[in-house]
Amino acid sequence: MTGLGRPRTLSERLWKVLDDLSMNTTVKLIFYSLSVVFFIFLILLPLILGILLKANLFWEIFAYPELMNRAKSAILWSFIIAFTVSTLDLIAGLPLAWFIVRSSSRWTKIVDSMADIPFIIPTAALGYSFLLFWSREEGISSLFGFDSLIPPGALLVMLLHFAFSFPVIVRVMVGELMNYREVYEVAAGTLGAQPFTIARTVTLPMLKPALVASFLLAFARSLSETGATVMVAGAFENGPVFIKNAKDAGLESPMVFVSSILIFLSIAIFFSIDIMGPRMRLPLRKVWPNFEKKLSSATAVKARNSLTFVVFLGLVILPSLFIALPAVQAVIDGTLIRAVRGVGPWSRFWESIT
Repeated sequence: MTGLGRPRTLSERLWKVLDDLSMNTTVKLIFYSLSVVFFIFLILLPLILGILLKANLFWEIFAYPELMNRAKSAILWSFIIAFTVSTLDLIAGLPLAWFIVRSSSRWTKIVDSMADIPFIIPTAALGYSFLLFWSREEGISSLFGFDSLIPPGALLVMLLHFAFSFPVIVRVMVGELMNYREVYEVAAGTLGAQPFTIARTVTLPMLKPALVASFLLAFARSLSETGATVMVAGAFENGPVFIKNAKDAGLESPMVFVSSILIFLSIAIFFSIDIMGPRMRLPLRKVWPNFEKKLSSATAVKARNSLTFVVFLGLVILPSLFIALPAVQAVIDGTLIRAVRGVGPWSRFWESIT
């Protein structure tokens, strides 16, 4: 700033312009209006019109009992997996978020970055990596002498969904814990409460909106994922896999039926959790001083952190990155050089990219 209070650099002038615009009522009205228009015309209307235009096909599936049974099973499995995975993600992700924010370890930044790995891997590649890790001989199956430790199916889909929904929980809770004021925890500690008791009776109730939000985001991510799920599903079908199979078979009525049911049930569940979630009584008011003192000990904290990292590394990171091992082999056996030169089938690969 100059002596007269004027911004002297280009960046300062730009920030001043943005500040002035953000204070302008007309600009804010235009910005909010554009946001609403974007939501209505690019997100909401295509969803509604897509269903209404094919509404006449909704009832055709009832004439095919076998197809109807497959559709109902797929819908049920979608919600079972989404609810189970979101709950487990919350149980496993919250301790990791707590470690990232509250620990003084020098590894926290590395762990924080590693938690985003399932986010940055393309979903089809992530699904293939899980397939290699859990179901192929070159994966963890070889350690136990099995051809396939976990074959493609519901359990492998659940493990996959757990991994790619895990960062949602961690990222939301890390942000919330960083903005959380610890004054109430300090007050409770001053009154003699144990750390575990404080976390259970003070911190978690105040973080309840974030817990509900992260659960809903993980639930939605699990419910809608298709690309990675198809890679590990095998003969198993949840909603998205069933829709994909119906599309490949040229069957429109099953697609309309399952899509409509998934959309309307999801909306109902989301609104119910969003409304009822903040009203849930969390936690139990009763306190067990001796037991919670043991859970607050350094040994218990180390055990909790160790278990958290075993789950994080064993169920999230290693299966997600396992696909990188063939890349190392490609460097050794010369495949990488042939790929770069476009030799053989790699020429079609480069053509597809360009």
